[in-house]
Amino acid sequence: MKDPLLISVSGLAASGKSTFCNLLQNELRNRFSIESMQLSFARQLRIDTCKFIGDCGYDVWSDTHKEIFRPVLLWYGNVKRMTTKGKYFLDNTKEFFDQYKKRYDIFLLGDLRFKQFEYDELDWCLSLGPVVHISKYIMVPDKEPGEDSYGEKCKEFDSPPNELEA
Repeated sequence: MKDPLLISVSGLAASGKSTFCNLLQNELRNRFSIESMQLSFARQLRIDTCKFIGDCGYDVWSDTHKEIFRPVLLWYGNVKRMTTKGKYFLDNTKEFFDQYKKRYDIFLLGDLRFKQFEYDELDWCLSLGPVVHISKYIMVPDKEPGEDSYGEKCKEFDSPPNELEA
């Protein structure tokens, strides 16, 4: 049996990856009657840190206060990636994918971030389908007042929100 299609989305934190996956999932369902499932490398990260972050008064499954506990997630995720050479979250996500791959023809993964080790998240994602990269930007004036082309606009892309994403 052929593996289902995996559409992976990469980009910086808060660039719109989850929004893109949610919109695509709705379009697949409403326009084409195709049921899809969303995967996340961070799912296991949230499972692992749920009790600790909950004891601090926050819900790891909600993005409401994520900026407060994001440093804990980044630290823990980095420790697990380094000590397993990227395999920890990849293997957990692959296991989850294997559990459900007979039920769905399309999977969406909205948190692709790493190509650091010999075989990493990106390699697995590319073996199963396309990768979409999302960038967020604002339009800013291209020139200073008095310069030629003043008033024309150019894109200013978001900067990485932390050193792990740089």
